[in-house]
Amino acid sequence: MFSLSIRTKLTLWYLVILGSLLSFFSLFLYLTMEKKLKESFDHKLRSTAYVIRSSVMEPFPTGPSLADVERIIREHFGFKPIGRFVQIFDETGKRASNIKDIEVPLSLKTLESLSKGEEVFENVTLNDGTVLRVLSVPIIVNGRMLGVVQVGSPFDQIRETLRELLLVLLILVPLALIGASLGGLFLAEKALRPIAEITKTANMIASGDLSQRIPSTGLPRDEIGNLVNTFNHMIEKLQRSFDQMKRFTADASHELKTPLSVLQSEIEFGLKRPRSPEEYQEILRSCLEEIERMSKILNGLLTLARADAGAIKLKDEVVDVEEVARSVWKNFFKVAKENGLEFYFEGESVKVRGDKDYLKQLIVNLVDNALKYTPSGGYVRLSTFAQNGVALIEIEDTGEGIPEEDQGKIFDRFFRVDKARSREKGGAGLGLSICKWIVEAHGGKISLRSIPQQGTTFTVKLPLFQASSPVNIT
Repeated sequence: MFSLSIRTKLTLWYLVILGSLLSFFSLFLYLTMEKKLKESFDHKLRSTAYVIRSSVMEPFPTGPSLADVERIIREHFGFKPIGRFVQIFDETGKRASNIKDIEVPLSLKTLESLSKGEEVFENVTLNDGTVLRVLSVPIIVNGRMLGVVQVGSPFDQIRETLRELLLVLLILVPLALIGASLGGLFLAEKALRPIAEITKTANMIASGDLSQRIPSTGLPRDEIGNLVNTFNHMIEKLQRSFDQMKRFTADASHELKTPLSVLQSEIEFGLKRPRSPEEYQEILRSCLEEIERMSKILNGLLTLARADAGAIKLKDEVVDVEEVARSVWKNFFKVAKENGLEFYFEGESVKVRGDKDYLKQLIVNLVDNALKYTPSGGYVRLSTFAQNGVALIEIEDTGEGIPEEDQGKIFDRFFRVDKARSREKGGAGLGLSICKWIVEAHGGKISLRSIPQQGTTFTVKLPLFQASSPVNIT
C-alpha cells in the first residue's frame, strides 16, 4: 500500500489550508470589487441623471438640447456624461437622445414606478449583445410627471476591470501555492531532520551500539528538541541498565564460581587417598561453608529478582521500629562482645506502616555489616527516633569507613570496597542492595555518611505512622 511521508503529508495539509484561505480571499476580493465598482458606476449614473433633470425642470415643448445638457454637466462636475446613452422623454412621449438607431423603450413596470416618484435601475441587453446599465429618473413639477430622464452606459469598463482582476488572481494564487509548497517542503525537511537522526540512531542501537546519541546542540527547545533529549535520556538509562546487567551477570558468575571451585578442590583433595575421620570432617566442614555461602548468594539473588519483578507482596501492618531494633540488638549483643566491640542501643517508640519481617532484615543487614567491618576496640550504635514527622533508624560504627569515590556505588549489587576481605568475612555484596530495596518499598530513603578510618553512619528515613492519616506503602 502506498504511503506518504510525514514531510509530504505536512506540505499537502499546508497547501490545502493555504489554498482554501487564498480561494476564499480571492472570492471575497472579487465580489467586493464587483460590488464597489457597480456602486460607483450607479453613483455616476445617478449624478448625471439628476443634473440633467435639474436643467429641464421647466416645461419644454420640443425637449432640451443635449449639447446644453453636456455643457451643464461639465460646468457642475467637470466631466462629460459617462457612457454612450442619454435620452429624455416629455409627457407626450417625444424624446431627445444622443443615439439615433437604438431605442430603449420604457416598460409599463418602469413607468408605474416612475409615476410614484421612484428612480429605476435596469440592465438592458441590446441587439448586438451589449448590456447597458440604465437609470430612469422622473421629472416631476408640482406633483405632476412632465417627463423622464434616462442615462445608460455599458458594463464594458467594469467587466474589463473584473476580468483583469480575475486574471491576476488566477496567476498569483497558483504561484503563491507553488512557492508555499517549496517553502513548506524546506521547512518540513528542516523540522523533521532530527526525526531522521532518531531513526538512524535507533537502527544503530538495534545493532547493539548503545553508546550512540542524537546530537542535540543547536536544536530549539520545542517538541522535537524535547523528543531528542527524552530519547537520549532513555538510551542513557538503557545503557546503564545493560551495563549493570552485564556486570551483575559477570559478578554472579564469579561469586558462584569461587565456592564451586573450592568445593571441587576440597572433594578432589579428599579423594586422592584414604584419610582419617578427622580429616574427612574438616573437608566436609569446608564444603559446608562453601555451600552456605552459595545458598546465601542464591537467596539474595532470588530476593532481588522477585523484587525487580514485583512478585514480593509486603504486609501492611503497624510496626514499632523500636521493638524490632531492640530485638536485633539483643541478638547481636553477644556477637559484638565476642569481637571486642561495644554495641549500644538508643531507642524511642516510633511506628511505621509496613512489613515487620523485611524491616527486621533491613536492620539485621546494616548491623551485621557494621559489626563485620569495625575492628576490635570500636563500637556500634543503633538508634531509633522520630524527627519532623519521619521515623529514623541510624547505625553508626567506628569501622574502616568507605572511600568517597565508592560511596555512590555502595548500594550496587555485588559491589564491595575490598573484595578479598569481604569474601573472607562471608559477604557477597548483595546485603546493601536488598536494604535499599526494602527502604524504597516502604516509601523511604537510605543514605550514608562515611569518613575513611573513622567510621560510617547509615540513616534510614521512613514515613511515620499516624493514626488519623496512615502513610500508604508504595
